Amino acid sequence: YGPNLPGCPPGPYPRICARYCHSDRECKAGYYCCNTGCLNICVPKPKPGLCPAIRPGPCKGNVCSNDQDCPGNQKCCGKPGCRRCYRPEKPGSCPPRKYDAGVCVIYCVGDFDCPGNEKCCGSCPRRCEKPCFD
Repeated sequence: YGPNLPGCPPGPYPRICARYCHSDRECKAGYYCCNTGCLNICVPKPKPGLCPAIRPGPCKGNVCSNDQDCPGNQKCCGKPGCRRCYRPEKPGSCPPRKYDAGVCVIYCVGDFDCPGNEKCCGSCPRRCEKPCFD
């Protein structure tokens, strides 16, 4: 409950205050009450995971407006006006790279190709590794 929760709409807020909810209990399953100070509304809870780094490129408009618009475990990511559904990254960061010599093999493409909490790390080779947490 509060304006800084993920999924709360960005300002500016309307001049006419409206309270559609006072607590999360008043929202349907999968939603929570977002208090922006003047406007209280139920918004979808974000799905777990982090948005991946998104490569710059041409924008073709929004495909999604929030995580609930995306299938399965995918998240709605990107800058406003260019939001798309992406498979999320797992928490943590890749460990420092050791020198790799030899054949370049791609064992994974993204984190969700890896078991458990392992992350897909490196570029050549690219493989699943246990994450580091700062």
